[in-house]
Amino acid sequence: MSRIEDLANALRHGKEYFDVLMSQEAEDAAAFVTTERYDLRGSEAPAAPAVEDSRQLRLTSYQMETRQDTPAAEGRIAVGDNLDYMLRLLKHEGMAEKIQMIYVDPPFFSNASYQASVQIESERLGRSPVLKAGAFDDKGGGDLEAYLEMLAVRFMLMRELLNETGCLWVHLDWHGSHYVKMMLDEIFGEDRFVNEVIWTYKSGGSSKRAFAKKHDTLLFYSKSPHYKFRPRKEKSYNRE
Repeated sequence: MSRIEDLANALRHGKEYFDVLMSQEAEDAAAFVTTERYDLRGSEAPAAPAVEDSRQLRLTSYQMETRQDTPAAEGRIAVGDNLDYMLRLLKHEGMAEKIQMIYVDPPFFSNASYQASVQIESERLGRSPVLKAGAFDDKGGGDLEAYLEMLAVRFMLMRELLNETGCLWVHLDWHGSHYVKMMLDEIFGEDRFVNEVIWTYKSGGSSKRAFAKKHDTLLFYSKSPHYKFRPRKEKSYNRE
């Protein structure tokens, strides 16, 4: 099967799944989450997240006291599957077309495991060697259609949450950004593409057969022609 067929199938199946989710009654969406409010401006430390039964849809949460002058939807952290949480926002909290900006940093389709570098330091022992700790896995078995379908249904839900002046930013790299751009052209409309922003960095291995892959991509889409954007004030983008 070609990559174009993978993309077409992912869009079709994603739309079918999206239609099923949106046709559910509001009561059905209640099972997707528990409490998830966390006031970042509060003074108490967050409690440890609860352990969920593995047979249930998982969404752990942090709970803090909410100040009286803080709107319920501000300063909130929800830990879990964002599909479940977006359904909660749409079905139970009236957040359709209420969000100004969504930034997402999904898996990159790299089929790799990533580690974090950690050093421990104390007065008695000094600084330890650099320790490698597992950070996250981005292993999907190389199934492009499944990867794109997972993203498609979520992008469709994000489109429902964004208001008319809202924007979506998607952070990816060379593994999947070109496929996802085509997908977003279909979901939001190719005329809603605003920018492809390149984030360059110094890390990244080179070889004798290729230049080093030293950038990530931010895809910037708007919900409508009336999106809000505040340009930076540099006189020239060509200077270092």
